[in-house]
Amino acid sequence: MFCTGWQREIAFWNVGAAIIVFLTLRLGEPRLAIAVVTGCTVLFFLLGTNHLFAFIANPKAQFHWPPLVLNYIGLIFGVRVLLAFRQRKQ
Repeated sequence: MFCTGWQREIAFWNVGAAIIVFLTLRLGEPRLAIAVVTGCTVLFFLLGTNHLFAFIANPKAQFHWPPLVLNYIGLIFGVRVLLAFRQRKQ
């Protein structure tokens, strides 16, 4: 069932999270940036996996493909950034 208020609340949360990420990364502080990248990478994994399971449960629900793919792209990018940071740190 579609619930406008719930969808709007998620959109507001996304805007707020994007502002926090953007402003934190603008600070240019590596420790804060890694914290943001770590949090976003975990979130990409969780959201992408949620869409994967939803698609497996209902293969006719094609609208799960775009967020599944986009979140896993974010996951791959985040893991690459974290690994690169780890290698530079050593």
